[in-house]
Amino acid sequence: GSINIQGNNAFATWAGWFLNYEEPFMLVASESQIEDLTRKLMRIGLDSVIGYVDNVADWAAATGQQLDTAKVISLDEFKEKKAENNLQLIDLRGVSEFNTAHIKGADNVFVGTIEKNLDKISKDRRVVIHCQGGDRSSIAYSILAKHGYHNVLNYSAGMNEWINEGNPVVSES
Repeated sequence: GSINIQGNNAFATWAGWFLNYEEPFMLVASESQIEDLTRKLMRIGLDSVIGYVDNVADWAAATGQQLDTAKVISLDEFKEKKAENNLQLIDLRGVSEFNTAHIKGADNVFVGTIEKNLDKISKDRRVVIHCQGGDRSSIAYSILAKHGYHNVLNYSAGMNEWINEGNPVVSES
């Protein structure tokens, strides 16, 4: 049920997209990160932080919660899966990024609107998600898992690796 938002420069942006401003929440981060993350959240009005967990494995053991691990795949694994017929490929980038260059056969579902577009993502077929370099696909993976998707693989290296390795792309006019 958690949402994975990396503590980088885009942290507050994505937290603003996905967190409820009226609902208390906890952070999973090291103690050294808490002040910075809390300050970033407060700047956008997300001040309902009720605490933090710095070691999620210890917390899970103490509370009896079960942890899930994202299924991240390599370029070679992605190519193998892509060759299968029963695959849905989801590009999580913005429309302009997608239109400029994307992997043939990909559907575009922007990560910021993914919860409003769950009906566009199959629960019956294998789904591979990707973005530019992994941050947005990590967020999307956690949101899909939260909504009961168990058929998702994350090609987190995304378009950066795909293009750098000389693989073909298509564009929309």
